[in-house]
Amino acid sequence: AMASSLGAYYGYFKKSASVGVSTVVAAIINAGINVLFMNKYGIQVAAISTFCSFVAMWLIRLYGLRKLVTIKMYPYTIALLALLIPFYFANYVEGIALNLVLVAFGCIVAVIINYKNICYITSKGKLMLRSMKLN
Repeated sequence: AMASSLGAYYGYFKKSASVGVSTVVAAIINAGINVLFMNKYGIQVAAISTFCSFVAMWLIRLYGLRKLVTIKMYPYTIALLALLIPFYFANYVEGIALNLVLVAFGCIVAVIINYKNICYITSKGKLMLRSMKLN
């Protein structure tokens, strides 16, 4: 989702070739990891290779967009995103209690990462509601 959202910026700036390059690089990484490790470790490698390829695509697009737009990346954002890695593999965890804890933790991390956006959206929503009541 994060890589796809950055792809929208490339569309806006009419840089679709950059989207193609990052997608092809991610596909090569995905296929390479699968070919190298699938026989030894089994089907779980598919999840890991997909995760690695999407992270690579996101990083490539993020790096390319820095030339076009200012992207504020707060230092704690990368650390919090790294904390979300276990959620990608949550399907392999046994026990519903641990899954619930992982989901709750993921929600908390998502709110922390998006706190400024949430405040902005809610303040705009309140202004819209006030203007609707006045009319």
